[in-house]
Amino acid sequence: MKSLFFSLLFAALVPAAAFGRELNPTAAPDATNSHTLENIYNRLDTGADASDTEPDAVPGNTGTGYTLNEIMEKAPAIVDDTDRATLADVTKDKTFRGLTSGKRGLRTASYEEPAPTCSGTSYGTADRWCDNGDGTVTDMTTGLVWLENAKCTGTFAGIDNSTGELSWSNAVIWSTAMKSGVCGLTDSSAEGDWRLPTKSELAGITTGVNAVSSSAQQAFGGSVQAGWYWTSTSYSDYPIRAWFVNLSIGYVNVVDKALAYGMWPVRGGQWGPQTGCDPNVSRWCDNNDGTVTDMTTGLVWLENAKCTGTLAGIDNSTGELNWSNAVIWSSAMKSGVCGLTDSSVEGNWHLPTKSELAGITKGSDPVSSGNMQLFDNIQSYYYWSSTSYAGIPHLAWGGHLGDGGVKYYDKVVTVYVWPVRGGQ
Repeated sequence: MKSLFFSLLFAALVPAAAFGRELNPTAAPDATNSHTLENIYNRLDTGADASDTEPDAVPGNTGTGYTLNEIMEKAPAIVDDTDRATLADVTKDKTFRGLTSGKRGLRTASYEEPAPTCSGTSYGTADRWCDNGDGTVTDMTTGLVWLENAKCTGTFAGIDNSTGELSWSNAVIWSTAMKSGVCGLTDSSAEGDWRLPTKSELAGITTGVNAVSSSAQQAFGGSVQAGWYWTSTSYSDYPIRAWFVNLSIGYVNVVDKALAYGMWPVRGGQWGPQTGCDPNVSRWCDNNDGTVTDMTTGLVWLENAKCTGTLAGIDNSTGELNWSNAVIWSSAMKSGVCGLTDSSVEGNWHLPTKSELAGITKGSDPVSSGNMQLFDNIQSYYYWSSTSYAGIPHLAWGGHLGDGGVKYYDKVVTVYVWPVRGGQ
């Protein structure tokens, strides 16, 4: 009571001016622009931009329709240790606002996807290599799936590889013809799933923990040769040359594509469906990087269905190529050409298989020259697939993007080319 008495007495005796300013100012605060309560409510409710302000007025509830209690209901709880995300719940290096004890405010996440596990037999001191028991070996550090037999021979797509060595163009075509049922494969893969590895992919298995070489076979059963293997990567300065890797010492260099070297097909580990699109809403997702994803298959298609230009030394100025050139030209597709900004590199793309090409003309929201969906320049004519005609290797299947029909052609015929990647 005594402290209250002296406080009242002090207030009565000391004029307001003694505090250096009026207790009841007639003007607005010094700030010339203040957010309205509606700005604050909308920011808390939807994250909306709060750039609109109310000039020269004291912040208040005028004209908003929201009470302070309603605004408080939109504010996050002071602490929520039950349902809110923690540093370990959000992908590493992503930012979010924490609400847990001692971790409130803007935080940087630390969660990392767990390393993949091997369901087959692991090899190497760090279990880098996984023998899948189906003629394939997975590099657990990259997700790439390699043919277990690094020196497979046989005739595919009409190309005789009885020696295990081919010219570069034949190596590209032969690799894309790899499928389950040959080279010890029982993995249900089909033509077009496999490809020649890029320079970085092939060189990558010769470095790091449990590196592969002809003297350190890891899970590859003695099939790795002490010699040269082709990559799909052309030499940028001279497209008649391509990069190769020596699997004895890991040496990397370029050589004329006409020479015959070994080939070691690889598949997968590269691309999946893009985020940001709902497959329940639309089949097609424009990735805004020159590609469109088929959300039903995960396949990523070049947005421009009639891209032209010279790749791997092959002039495609008309948009039409014979089959072997179409295979090579497609595998040379990369970011920076055909409107691509997707960071893809040579070897990521391939000529679609018969089923892949025919598949986009069927089902919900099918593609055709008359209904291009999210694509450009689809021609009302045939496009090559990578699938050879069984029993007659000089023929291959094509798909008509006008009526959805399929037909086989002699591989010397020139038709359109539409590269695809991923989803394999």
